[in-house]
Amino acid sequence: VPLELWQSAASTARSKARSLFADASKYQAMHSMRAKDVDTLSRKVDLSKNELDARLSNLEKKRKELYQTTSHIETLPTDTVSSEDISSLREEMKNAEEELMDLESELGKESEQKAIELRNLQAKADICHNSTKNARDALIRSERVFDRAENSLLNAKDILQQVELKWKGFRGGKSSTFEQHTCPTCKQPIGHNDDDHSHANLILTMKKEVDVAIAKVNEKEDEYERALSDKESFSNMLKDRERESRERHDSLVEVKAKWMVQIEQLNNSVIASRKKQIEITKTLSEAATKQREVEAILSQKVVASVEMERFEESHAAAQKAYEDLNAELKRNNSYLKELISKEETAKNDSTMMSALSEIFGSKGVQTFVLQNAVFALQLSSQRYLDELSDGTQRLELSLEAGDRIFRKAAVLGQDGQWMQRPLSALSGGQWRRCSLALTLGFAELVARRGRLRPSLLVLDEPLTHLDATGRSYVGSLLRRMLCGRLSGSHDDDGEEMNINRLCSSERLSTILVILQDLAAEELEEAFDRIDEVKKENGESLVHIDADSIQS
Repeated sequence: VPLELWQSAASTARSKARSLFADASKYQAMHSMRAKDVDTLSRKVDLSKNELDARLSNLEKKRKELYQTTSHIETLPTDTVSSEDISSLREEMKNAEEELMDLESELGKESEQKAIELRNLQAKADICHNSTKNARDALIRSERVFDRAENSLLNAKDILQQVELKWKGFRGGKSSTFEQHTCPTCKQPIGHNDDDHSHANLILTMKKEVDVAIAKVNEKEDEYERALSDKESFSNMLKDRERESRERHDSLVEVKAKWMVQIEQLNNSVIASRKKQIEITKTLSEAATKQREVEAILSQKVVASVEMERFEESHAAAQKAYEDLNAELKRNNSYLKELISKEETAKNDSTMMSALSEIFGSKGVQTFVLQNAVFALQLSSQRYLDELSDGTQRLELSLEAGDRIFRKAAVLGQDGQWMQRPLSALSGGQWRRCSLALTLGFAELVARRGRLRPSLLVLDEPLTHLDATGRSYVGSLLRRMLCGRLSGSHDDDGEEMNINRLCSSERLSTILVILQDLAAEELEEAFDRIDEVKKENGESLVHIDADSIQS
């Protein structure tokens, strides 16, 4: 294609793009203005619709009210209450109020008398109760005195019994039937002289002690009799007080019951009078309400009819305004859609023309050619990588902005899924396979695009980082490049291609592999000759494989 044609096409595309961009800007400005107009008009339509709905709702409400008013008038009773009946009810109301006031006044007086009488009776009952309590306390004190007197009497009797037991042999002034020879006090022998332990003196001592003990017993018996008399007296007094207290309590209960009956009768009379007053008030209120209701309903019917006409006129005006605004909104929306369509068409055409101007320009042509070459390089490199990795690795090449070639690798996992890996994350063997495949693919692409006829391929240390299987794959690939096909590989046109695309006289005749050391014996079968270079005394000597030459 002549360069002038490319330049003319690029200039025409740029000019067309500028013109279309200007049209798109013009349509955009018109679109923006019309969009604001449509938005304002839409709000007006919404407001008009809301107003129309509100007026329609009010109209329906008024129709229902008018219908209810008319229906209510038809159901009103024909016998209305007269003014004379209302006056009679008011007179009865007045009499009932006076009767209720009299009953309530009487009830207040009776309640006051009841309170006074019950208060007096309660005061007397409280005095009687306190007197009973004092009598009970006095009885308790007398019982305590009686108990002490009884204990004192028993003690005195015990002392008298002990004295009698002590002087048992000297009763009556002479000894008993048995002979008394010792003093019962000090246990000394009794003498017949006038000393202290003579028989006569001991008898006098006995009488004195017995008389004292008997006098003590008599004294305690007198105290016991007095305490017993006081106890019986306080007991009788307590019984009298308790009887009087019960009588007072029974009298108080009786008076309360009497007043309760009287008050209850008056309360019943007051309740009956109030009920009568309420019934009269209710009847009077119902009569007045019924009269006012009839008058109000008749008045409402007239007012509702007038308002009904006004609401119908208002609804018709709102309906007309809504229809006019809606029609104007539809016209503006149609024109707005037309502007949007023209704007989008102009933008798309401008974008397309800009892209064409870049493609027809020098930069676009170079990018197109480079992108085609990168794609071809990926295809040829992947064919070699499939042979070197047995289909377990992928190498993807793509052209980014700024003419930078992006490389991305993938490894086949045990679950059969491809896992993306950056080149830096590959193992040494995987990286070596990708490097060797890319080198061979590039050599093939250069030979094909440059129409070269190479017969020699030199590889320097291609087996670094490879295991036994990887080295075996390399040897097999190199052998097949000399005389075979790369299975499943295709050229740019999709047709199956040879590993060495140059057949017969154009085929590679020699592949020279330089190794520091033969890494494994399994590679010997892949080479026709294995020459060895040795350094001795500063000289390098080449030992030719003579057997392979003879064969």
